[in-house]
Amino acid sequence: MDLNAYSRLWDGSEPGWTVVRRTEDRERISIVFAQDGPTIADIKALRTVVPDLQAKTASAALADLKGHAEVLLGEFESQAARVLRKRCESAGLRVVSSPHRTTRDSLINEQLKKFLLIEDGPLSQAVAKEAIKQGLPLRHSTA
Repeated sequence: MDLNAYSRLWDGSEPGWTVVRRTEDRERISIVFAQDGPTIADIKALRTVVPDLQAKTASAALADLKGHAEVLLGEFESQAARVLRKRCESAGLRVVSSPHRTTRDSLINEQLKKFLLIEDGPLSQAVAKEAIKQGLPLRHSTA
């Protein structure tokens, strides 16, 4: 991976760059059905909590989920996950939650108040790692 295109971050030509390491608690939330897949009651309940399914007809939602033993709702920040999990449980759905902690590094120019967005995740992390290696300050954030 050629990181020379990002050397301006640490070579002094653009002062003010810092690596900010953010740690957050996240959860993957899934709904688990019976072995044969979701029932009509499961579909109705899911449609009350999942906006994408609300937009579909009941028959289209059933066709999408038929035969699936589980549906992944997504990965959420822990507070949003708690709210969603509670809504699902209140609707009578069986929720499986997989909490985990994630750490991400971002590049921020503290002088110019700029954020460097690198959309390629592995490249972004490689640039942050090299920036730290080259002496850029590392700040930790949990907020």
